This record gives sequence, structure tokens and C-alpha cells, in this order.
Amino acid sequence: MTQQGSIGWRLRQGKSADSRGAERFVTEALATAIQAGCTGVRVLRANSQFYNAGVVAACRRARAHFSISTGMNPTIKRAIAATPDTAWKPIRHPRAVVDPDTGELISDAEVAEIPVYTAFTGRKKDQQVTARLIVRRVRDLAKPATVGDRGSCSRSGGTTRSSPTAPSRCSRPSASTATTP
Repeated sequence: MTQQGSIGWRLRQGKSADSRGAERFVTEALATAIQAGCTGVRVLRANSQFYNAGVVAACRRARAHFSISTGMNPTIKRAIAATPDTAWKPIRHPRAVVDPDTGELISDAEVAEIPVYTAFTGRKKDQQVTARLIVRRVRDLAKPATVGDRGSCSRSGGTTRSSPTAPSRCSRPSASTATTP
């Protein structure tokens, strides 16, 4: 049986940056999990404010897995642009539409895994992190589908965080997530 739980939360003071103290917070939370008797796999799931080398280093020191959202940066854009069309798989949403001709579900999002992605390449080699990158892209509802469109998202994207730069009707990839296996 698997048990899940959360350990730790803090309020920031005044105009502190969202990521201020993130590495220390993660270090303490992971240590608390051990002290509380957690023996299974520990996984840090965090938003993009925790996407930094210090947080990932804290996870690795504690032998914890991590799943951290990230915004766009040039290396992520290059990784997404290099992702082959065959890597994108539709996400089956509960509200997916059935294609009347084929009976297939048409979802408004796709996901791809980039198995080897190196983050923090601007840092020293020992601070760089190689992990997998999961990218989700969703339909741009501002650009309606055309007749004969089966709802797939094209590889090029728009200008939102985590999207490639060329405009497309499916141009809103959500934040990417780097995870360890």
C-alpha cells in the first residue's frame, strides 16, 4: 500500500522573491520526512519557483526524486523544437470529443517526453542536472479549429511560457516538468 502526504509550507515575508529559501525549505522538508519515519520513495513535486540547481541538489543529497515545473528558457525551447512529431501523444481528457468519422477521442492536448535533458548548463559541470523533460502542449482556444481538423496540436507553438516561438493554433504548452527516473 502506498501512502502520500505533504510536509511543510511557509509564508514569505514582504516582497521576498518566490524562490527565496527554496533550497533550505526542501532540505528541511525531506529531512522531516525521514524523521517522521517515511521509508518509501520520496518525491518533491514543486512549481516553477523551485526550479533551480540548489533545489535539485537538495533532492539528490536526500536521494529523493523530483518533479519540478519550469518556465521557458533557450535550452528548453531547443529541446522542444528537436522533439520529433512521433513523440507527441494525445492526452485523454474526460471532456474529449469523439470524432464522428473514426470514433477516436480528440483531445485538446498532447504530451512528449524528452528522455535526456540537461538543465542548468550555465553552471559548473557538477551542478548541471541530466533528467527527463516532460512537455505538455494544449490547444490555443483563441485559434478555432478548421474543417477537417482532428484536434491535434502542431509542433510549433506560440509565445506563452514553455512554448516554442512560431504561432500555431495549439500553441500553449504548459510548464515543462523535469523529473528523475
